[in-house]
Amino acid sequence: MSVLSGCHWCTSEVAPNELIGQTLIATLESGAFPDSTITMQFISSKDIVWKITGNLGNSTGSADYLISRVNPNTILLTWRSGQAHVSYVITMDFGSERCFLVRVDKGNNLLSEGVFAFE
Repeated sequence: MSVLSGCHWCTSEVAPNELIGQTLIATLESGAFPDSTITMQFISSKDIVWKITGNLGNSTGSADYLISRVNPNTILLTWRSGQAHVSYVITMDFGSERCFLVRVDKGNNLLSEGVFAFE
């Protein structure tokens, strides 16, 4: 059980609209960008503010995002960094709290794996 917005609920099943107002932190452990962190704050159903640190680079920004529920445990999130012309695709499994990040940069797809948690 996790505590979010003053409510107790199981994190293994999260609907995309339940992320609005929440902050998620993904810590990448292996793959192309080990020792990197992405902090994502969901401002609305379309707007995200993000901060990246570590081997993935150091940057902050905001963007429109797309989110989809793949199954009851898994959410797929994507956004594009307008400044760097790079897209990020994150798959988050709320049952295992594991995540996969694909960074798409001019056709170069780089994969990392890690864990995530609510701030």
